[in-house]
This record gives sequence, structure tokens and C-alpha cells, in this order.
Amino acid sequence: MRPTPVARFACFSLLSPLAVLTSPQASAADFTWNGSPSNGDWHLPVNWIGGIPDDGSDTAVLGASTVAELLIQEDLTLGGINFEAAAEDYTINVSGAGANGHKLVFSGAGIVGAGPGGQTFVATSDDGS
Repeated sequence: MRPTPVARFACFSLLSPLAVLTSPQASAADFTWNGSPSNGDWHLPVNWIGGIPDDGSDTAVLGASTVAELLIQEDLTLGGINFEAAAEDYTINVSGAGANGHKLVFSGAGIVGAGPGGQTFVATSDDGS
């Protein structure tokens, strides 16, 4: 037995609020490290093209640059870091790291690519060790 048009409409009316409640979040964004940044401060807007990657869905894209030593000075959660094929050999320092210090956390793809050389991540405690 086929449902009547009224029954189909009633089913749609019940399901449509669920569709609104389960709609996907905003899509992830890529932010590119400037090829000629002012300095290595991760949190300085002028050092990025498109804004600062600072959200768990964001991807930081690192390629050729005149500055390849970056400093992260606060907790940071990213979807990932993508090192392009032409990427410098980057050193990414997380200052104040440790049990109670700053953290760099990946909630998505993590570290992708490596560039032609190697990439270095350094975690230093507040006392410089």
C-alpha cells in the first residue's frame, strides 16, 4: 500500500528539523605562511596569507620563505601542517611547552609532506630547557 501524499508530507516535516540539527560545520580553511614574513611569529597576522591558522579545522601551508624558524607562544590546535614540495627546512618552536605549558595539537591530517629537506619541531620549557 502506497502512502498518501499527506503521509509523505508528514514524514518530511518530521525529518527536516533533524537535517538542520545535523548539518555539517564550516569547511576547513588553508592559510599560507608568507614568502617574506616580518619575522617568525606564528601569531602575527602579516606573516600569513588569508589569516592566522588557529582552529582545529585549519591547515597551515608552509612553502618557500625567507623566514623558516617559527615561534608558537600559546596553545594551538590545527587540523594539520602541509609542507609543500618547495618548503624550506622549517624549525617550529613551541615555547613554554611541558606538562603545564603550551601545546601544539593536531585534530585532522596532522603533518603532511616534508619538503626537500627535513622539518624540526622543538618544545622548550619556560626555563629554556
